[in-house]
Amino acid sequence: MNNWTNTAHRTLEGYLERNRLRVSASGADADEVVADLRRHVEQEVAALRLPVVTHDDVQRIVRRIGPLPDEEPPEETPPSPRWDRPKKLPPLSTELVMLFGIVLPVITIAFELVTHLCAGTFFDPLPTWFHVLLAAA
Repeated sequence: MNNWTNTAHRTLEGYLERNRLRVSASGADADEVVADLRRHVEQEVAALRLPVVTHDDVQRIVRRIGPLPDEEPPEETPPSPRWDRPKKLPPLSTELVMLFGIVLPVITIAFELVTHLCAGTFFDPLPTWFHVLLAAA
């Protein structure tokens, strides 16, 4: 049998009481839920073979069960692998993307629409407005 400190008992009882209030507000059987939670905590303590159960032990076990009713769940996200992380582009590369991905195509399409230089020499790459939209996309 494990020895429980007074603060460990108070922590567990406080946790169970907060759960009792939360569960009874939802309409479930609060006594059954509290008994299950108590049994689960005691099983965890037995599995850990703790000689003395402290306040920190109870909090650690309770957090494994779920967040405390008056706490937000911890914001723990595992670090993503290197290939999943978005790479921060240097400012020069974003300027190049803007220049070659937006500005140059707009100038090229506008130039062809105004002069029809390619249409008169080779073939008409933009015969209809639908083709202009396709090229712009």
